[in-house]
Order: sequence, then structure tokens, then C-alpha cells
Amino acid sequence: MQFKIVRNVAAALLLCLTLTACGSFSGYDDNAQIVKASSWSATGEVSFNTNTHLDMRCSKCNGVKSVATVTVPDDPTFDMTVNIEAGRFKVVLVQSNSVYLVTDTSTSGPVTTNGIPAGKYSVRLVAEDAKFQITLDLG
Repeated sequence: MQFKIVRNVAAALLLCLTLTACGSFSGYDDNAQIVKASSWSATGEVSFNTNTHLDMRCSKCNGVKSVATVTVPDDPTFDMTVNIEAGRFKVVLVQSNSVYLVTDTSTSGPVTTNGIPAGKYSVRLVAEDAKFQITLDLG
């Protein structure tokens, strides 16, 4: 009898974590967690991703997701549309242990970054209880 209760509780917790992205992400401002990019949970995620283009929307997302690797010049410009409806959301570039903010606000059109040196970067999305839509051209 106890085994069935434990099994049912474990199944309910797994279902909650898988389908509803319960719990929030506590590493939104923690560059060490962003560098690791070890967790992403999402509800209602729909995405289309190529090496040069990303279209994504999410009803509730938490964590860090690597979406592309890019080589950029000094102070690169990205063409993007970001609509943040709830929570916190940002796009960052990661190289080794350095994290560079691209945007953390709703925006449409070219976004020019300052202070980012030329090089190869991982493009990552960072979300905390976020509902958002993003279109990002990388090339």
C-alpha cells in the first residue's frame, strides 16, 4: 500500500515538473548558472530554430537555454523582436565564463550591443517565470 502512495506521489511530481514547469528559476542574475546552461523547463513552448534564425514563444519558461553558436564582430547588432508579457526574460551571449547582455526588455528592430568583443559565442535565453515571444536573426 505504501509503495503505491509513494509511486503515485512521485508520478504526480514528475508530471508537474514536466508539464507545468512548476517552481521558478533562481539563477536569473547568477552568471555561473547562465554559463552552465544546465536547466530549462517550459510550458507551451513552440519554436523554429536554424543556425541563423529563431522563432519561439513560451507560456511559462524557467532556466537557461542555448539556442545557437555565433561568431560576431566587435559591438554586434542583432535584428530581433522580443515581447515579454510576464516574468523576467533576457538574451545573452556567453563566451568561456563571461556573460554579455544583449537585451532584457521588449524590443523590435536592430539591437546594437556595446562592449562585446569580436569572437565566438553561445546565444542563450534566460527566463524566470517568463511568458514571451522572440524572433531573432543571427546571420
